[in-house]
Amino acid sequence: MKRSAPLRQSKILPRRELTRSAPLVAKSPMKKSARPKMTAPRTFAKGKDCTLCLPGCPNATETTVLCHLRQFSGGGMGIKPWDGEAILADDWCHSRLDGRVPWIKDAPEGFDLWEHIAWAIVRTHRIMHAAGVLLMKGE
Repeated sequence: MKRSAPLRQSKILPRRELTRSAPLVAKSPMKKSARPKMTAPRTFAKGKDCTLCLPGCPNATETTVLCHLRQFSGGGMGIKPWDGEAILADDWCHSRLDGRVPWIKDAPEGFDLWEHIAWAIVRTHRIMHAAGVLLMKGE
C-alpha cells in the first residue's frame, strides 16, 4: 500500500520537570507468611530413608526431604500443599516426581507410579506417626 501524502513532521515539545502532587509516604513492609517455613515434618525428614523408592533409587539419606505431592492439587505457584500430603523422598526420586529430570526409561513391566505413591504416603505416615511427628486427634 502506497501513501498518498508524505508524513508530517511533528513538533518536539520541550521536556517539563516532573513534580509530585502528594508527598511520598512510607509503606509498611510485606507481611510474612503465617505458616512457618521449617515445620516439624520437614525437619524430621532430613536424613531418613526414601519411602518412594522408584526403580533406580539410590536411597541417598543425606538428600532426603519432605516431598510435597502436587498431583492432588492443594498447592500453586509458591504455595505448598499441607505437610500431610507429602512423602519422604531423596533427591533422585524427588526430581523425577517434580519433572525436573526425565522420567525412568527402564521401568519394569507392570510398573505403576500411583501404587508407588500410595505406598509411599502410607509408609511416610507410619514413620512420622511412630516418631510422634504426625498425631491423630484423640490420641
